[in-house]
Amino acid sequence: MDTAWIGVLGVLGASILTSLFNLWNNRQKTKSEKEQIEVKRIWGREDRELGYKQERYESELRTYNEILKADGELQYVTINEQNGLNLFKIDKFRERVRPIIFKDFHRLPPDIRKLAREIDRVSSEYDYYDTSDEWHDHLAAIYSKMIIAIEEKYQDFDKTAT
Repeated sequence: MDTAWIGVLGVLGASILTSLFNLWNNRQKTKSEKEQIEVKRIWGREDRELGYKQERYESELRTYNEILKADGELQYVTINEQNGLNLFKIDKFRERVRPIIFKDFHRLPPDIRKLAREIDRVSSEYDYYDTSDEWHDHLAAIYSKMIIAIEEKYQDFDKTAT
């Protein structure tokens, strides 16, 4: 074989090897860059989800604060001295507490939403009770359950915060 061909084959072989190495190296870089982009995308999504959950939780606590403030300012449940049953001030509830609940109703947990809707349902069923005292007592029991459930949410918050 001619020495000129040996030089040409040597250069050609080196070029092919260099090209293959560059191709492999570029694929590795591309793969690494795609992995980094995917990690950033996942972290971004997790940050958005965490922010949404935090905002929702803070909104829920603000609603609880307003409900408990209204509950503390006016006594919605009193005891009827004549028969010992509870009296519920439904008009005051509808005027002050119900608008607070339904302002961010969609952000409240299911148990609180269920109790709020149960108060609405029972308040419209006045005609089905034997006496208005039983109706008031039932409404007062539901309202008290709702306030207790809200206070339990605060206890849960205190446990997770410490």
